[in-house]
Amino acid sequence: MGTVSHRKYIRWYPDEASEPTSTVVLTSPENHFVDLRILLPPDGAANLSNEPATAGELPLDRLDWAIAGTTISEAATAPTGEPIRRSTFCHWVSSRDADPAGVSDVGDMYPQEDGTTLEKGTMVNPATGRATGYDELWYDLLAPTSDFIAVLRVDAGAVKGMLVWIGALCQALVRDEHGIALERWERVVPERGGAAAAAGGEDEDEDAEEEETWTRTVRMGSRQLPCESILTGKVTLETNGVVACQGDMWQVVELHA
Repeated sequence: MGTVSHRKYIRWYPDEASEPTSTVVLTSPENHFVDLRILLPPDGAANLSNEPATAGELPLDRLDWAIAGTTISEAATAPTGEPIRRSTFCHWVSSRDADPAGVSDVGDMYPQEDGTTLEKGTMVNPATGRATGYDELWYDLLAPTSDFIAVLRVDAGAVKGMLVWIGALCQALVRDEHGIALERWERVVPERGGAAAAAGGEDEDEDAEEEETWTRTVRMGSRQLPCESILTGKVTLETNGVVACQGDMWQVVELHA
């Protein structure tokens, strides 16, 4: 079963908790993940971008971290004796490391009474360059069995990338000799009922027939990614199939329809 994880905050000890990013992690049933952490606007706006005409295009200095790889979860015991899960995230592509082979981070997952998960661990704080204890609070949503799930991967010399699509969200990250490119897409359901419906008019049923649309909410880098082509149905995904994009051959490594 796929998982969509939204981070609520991060805390680097001894600092207070805060959330300076929009962080979403998509994890497939076979444990492939794409984790995008986008810095929020400095003006405190709720939207990542206030320029809809740019279709989510942001400068790379708005990126906190982007990672793709695989994860392993196993039962563990906390120092207090309570049962927890220990998750190891093996990095395959990273915005912070041109060659992350062998790089991983480990977090202990503590379930909370409100349904969130508190992750505890130690990793390098990019602000100081020192290994530091941290907490991260996550809200995890299990994808319904009816959700479409796909994972694509490209691995060709200097070009490595991964795309994870779960239900109404899709994220992709690729790295080549020039740097990284990434995208986040969200499926938007329009509000039902227009002015006539609000007034009790006869066109209410017609207004309710509007279709869902895909919107690119984040885009960084220049390399082309296959998100739009697969989300809009321009190409058909098949198990073990291949999707061509800007000369890259993206292989379908997971498909759950």
